[in-house]
Amino acid sequence: MRTYFHNDYDNTIKTYTLSDITTVSDEKKINDNKSKLNELTKTIETEKDYTFESEQQAQEKQTEVEKLVKKYEERINELKKKENDKKQENSSSKNESKTEQTSTTHYENEYFSVDIPQKWAKIWSLSMDVDSNNLGTPSQPAIIYSFKHDPEGNVPFGGAQTIYVFPDGVPSKANSSPILKKLNSKVYLGAGAASGFFSIDGKPDRATIRVK
Repeated sequence: MRTYFHNDYDNTIKTYTLSDITTVSDEKKINDNKSKLNELTKTIETEKDYTFESEQQAQEKQTEVEKLVKKYEERINELKKKENDKKQENSSSKNESKTEQTSTTHYENEYFSVDIPQKWAKIWSLSMDVDSNNLGTPSQPAIIYSFKHDPEGNVPFGGAQTIYVFPDGVPSKANSSPILKKLNSKVYLGAGAASGFFSIDGKPDRATIRVK
């Protein structure tokens, strides 16, 4: 009879053991298996007086189950930490404050360079965001550079415009979007607001962009 119970315990452990817990990202699945193993621990505690020859044997079996439960708890905590870190990262990207460009009239990164009219010095700004849901995707996100010309009192009229950069490739929905104008394989010019910001025909009253 003891063999029957021992086999039942072992089969339960085998059924709810996740072979490589470090690769499992389904928190519900881990919690479900953890609950089943916790139930097994309680069952062993209830039945140990007649299913084991000694208290030591019962404790060894319970320890085996508890070690698995501990691994599951550690993995759940790890997944929660990753989720929180991702949320904080996304929040930081979305809420990144504007970087005032003060007196400079040139901006440059690895994808493009921008020259701003001298008369806009101290009255233009740049902010950045990451889009993985609208025109970007999780695997092909868009980095959005938002340029804004904001004169005091809105005189002369200000304007704004975005540059979309797709460092990991361009999603089809972005490639066919009517609001984007392709400048090269990774850089796209967004639609302008108010009086806009960029001039790609060399007019001196707007900023110019050069892609790399």
